[in-house]
Amino acid sequence: MNINAAIFILVAALIGVRLYLRVRRTIGRQRLNARRLKIRLAILTVFGLLVLAAASRTAVLLAALLGGGACGVALGYLALRHTRIDATPAGRFYTPHTYIGLSVTAVFLIGMVYDYFNAYHQLAAASAGGTPATTLPPESPLTIALSGVFIAYYAAYSLGLLRRGKSMAATAAAGQ
Repeated sequence: MNINAAIFILVAALIGVRLYLRVRRTIGRQRLNARRLKIRLAILTVFGLLVLAAASRTAVLLAALLGGGACGVALGYLALRHTRIDATPAGRFYTPHTYIGLSVTAVFLIGMVYDYFNAYHQLAAASAGGTPATTLPPESPLTIALSGVFIAYYAAYSLGLLRRGKSMAATAAAGQ
């Protein structure tokens, strides 16, 4: 096994673990942790800006990102409408809409796996032929659109949970 294959396998394993944790957070009752939601929102904002910078090179990629982002925001607010938030003596909890979150993650994952293997084959072909590899970052409008859906969905969902959690806390404080 050459070093490039080992790096690709290591990256795939790390992405797999991270996606497992992401999927686990879309199933079942979760503690409403404002700090974690703010950190998630900050990370998604950084990634969103990076993808925006990459997509702004061409109008097609920018349109794909903005269209995917609009779909992601719409899906995020739809999922929020179907999210149940409970205030208990143990704290505040939310139960996310499982199917929307899993669908967004699965579609994003399928797109990333496709691009990952495409990049791997480009690199392998370039190594075998002795020619330099073409650009490895995905420049497919579909990939950029899926990234926009994923980032915007989780950003909108996290922002909505923060707002609903704050309004729930304010209502509880007013009722006491």
